[in-house]
Order: sequence, then C-alpha cells, then structure tokens
Amino acid sequence: MALVGSRYLEYINARELKSDDMRRVVNHVELWLTALGFLLILGVRVVVPGDGGVHWPVTARTAIAFGIVHGLIFWAIRARQRRVRREALEHGRQYLSQEIHRHLRALLALAADETPEMRIRLAGVLDSVAILEGVLDTLTEERLTVWSHSRL
Repeated sequence: MALVGSRYLEYINARELKSDDMRRVVNHVELWLTALGFLLILGVRVVVPGDGGVHWPVTARTAIAFGIVHGLIFWAIRARQRRVRREALEHGRQYLSQEIHRHLRALLALAADETPEMRIRLAGVLDSVAILEGVLDTLTEERLTVWSHSRL
C-alpha cells in the first residue's frame, strides 16, 4: 500500500514540475518567441542555398512574415491579459458591493429602535454607501493606476 502511495506522490510531484515548467514558459513567452524568430531567420539564411546574396530576399521575407505573426501573437496575449484584468476588476467590484450591502443590512437591523440620533447617523451611512457604490461603479484599471502612482 505504501508503494502505491509513493507512486501517487511521484505522479503528483511530476505534474507539479510540469506545471512549474509550463508556468516558466508562459511567464517568458515574449522572450521565447523572440528567440524562436531570431533562430528561424538565421536558419533560413543557412538553409537557402545560393551565392552572391540570393538568400537575402528570402531572409527578409521570412523576417517580415515572422514579424507579422509575432505581432499578432503579442496582440492576442495582451488582449487576453486585458480581458482577465477586466474580469478580475468586475469580480472585485461585485464582491465589494455585496460586502457593503451585507454590512448595510446589518446596520439597518441595528437601527430598529430609530431614535432621532440614530436616524441622522443612518442617513450619513446611507450617503456614504451611495458614494462608495459610485466609486465601485466607475472603478477601472486606469483609475487604480493613477491612484497607485499618486500614493508614491
């Protein structure tokens, strides 16, 4: 039985190593693609036979084609990153909004005795919640960037 458990742990560790390797590749995809393009362009120059500069037009076309593909891949990666950031911001907005409303409901439950002083405080709380919801509704990555730079 211990042997089965150790094999399972080896399997899990191997999966984690593969995951770590894949994460390293993905984290540096721009560098890997640039290196691949450089090697491809140099490889075309070596593979294409000819003397007297025949290989330069082929090398130039290869470089242009790879540049276009390279740009499209980078565009797709950046578009995905923007989408993921927007989704994360939206999830954060929803979470904060739910938390605000949860706390507001708790305050309203406490305000059941409704003294005049409590009504004034509750009105202030409701105004603050309205302001917070306005901030949450307009929260964007750009606003977060401006805010983080203004704190420095």
